[in-house]
Amino acid sequence: MRLRGASRMASARTFARAATGGRAFLAAIFAALLTCAAAPADTIVLTDGSVVEGVVVDETPESVTVQSGMEKKTIARSRISKVVRADRQEGMAARKYSPEELREVYGKIREVGSPLAEKRREAIERAKAIGEPAAIAMIAALNPSHVPDEWERIGALRALAAMNFADPLLSKTLAWSAVKDPSLEVRREAAATIRQLKDSHALGLILGHAIASHDDARQRRLAAWALKEIDDPRAFAALVGMVAPGEKLGRGNITGVRRIDVKGPVLPGLGDTPTIPIFLPEGEVAGTEANPESPAAKVLKDIAGKDLGNDQSAWTAWLAEKLGVCSPGQSPDDSERKKSLREKLGLPPNTAVPAR
Repeated sequence: MRLRGASRMASARTFARAATGGRAFLAAIFAALLTCAAAPADTIVLTDGSVVEGVVVDETPESVTVQSGMEKKTIARSRISKVVRADRQEGMAARKYSPEELREVYGKIREVGSPLAEKRREAIERAKAIGEPAAIAMIAALNPSHVPDEWERIGALRALAAMNFADPLLSKTLAWSAVKDPSLEVRREAAATIRQLKDSHALGLILGHAIASHDDARQRRLAAWALKEIDDPRAFAALVGMVAPGEKLGRGNITGVRRIDVKGPVLPGLGDTPTIPIFLPEGEVAGTEANPESPAAKVLKDIAGKDLGNDQSAWTAWLAEKLGVCSPGQSPDDSERKKSLREKLGLPPNTAVPAR
């Protein structure tokens, strides 16, 4: 963990405890967690008729990975009949525990933010042994208004990553921390945690925030920075897939979140880009505003540091170059055109020595 000195850590931790009243400092956030609305899990229906419930944390053309609490299971696509998404925004795990129990648990693992590496390791091992209650306690500790010590929040993020915990409440909190936390180091750590956990839900929430905040330069840039830190090619491909000419966008009160599934462009050598879910705010529209520039293009401009406007083909070439599919200045079409006949047929290169 990056440290600025034990004295700085001690003074920050003293301030945190004094400002929040000692052990009672998490009471408010724990109470808020206990009021989270219960929601159903994602459901995987298998070909034999059985059902697996949990949080879908990763998908590939070959398999789906689902996690329920501390248990993770990867299921082959050939065994899956259908996947029923719940698109949850809050988890049920927090409702299982009383505020008193969670405060007691957090007291046992609070050293995840210690300046001493040995104490951090011991605290993480205790958190793993405790399991779900420890994870929920650390999710609550990511609220900077209740835990002002940034290194304590960083410690909680690293412990959650080490525990490989999955829950919709964690996804929402990670997305918030990656964009909104006042500390740059915490935002960076939250992005690293999303990347390590391959949390598609958190990634989709950040993408949705970036698109919805296209008129707010500061919020858009913060979200774009988080996406760049997470560095998930699916996010960039989804944005390229959303680039379109100017449109009219609704303005109104946000009443919920809707999910859209976006697939990026097909790139040579990569095949179809995996679909990424994007969670966009929705509500009653109070009016419309003409938007001459695509919201996705604005976000891409912040990520790439260049303005290619609403030219989707230009953004596709940028993505291909970024992913190493083609050389700088070369379009994906050029790369495909220059393939040999053997490459186009999927045959291995000819290594035979030519006859003299």
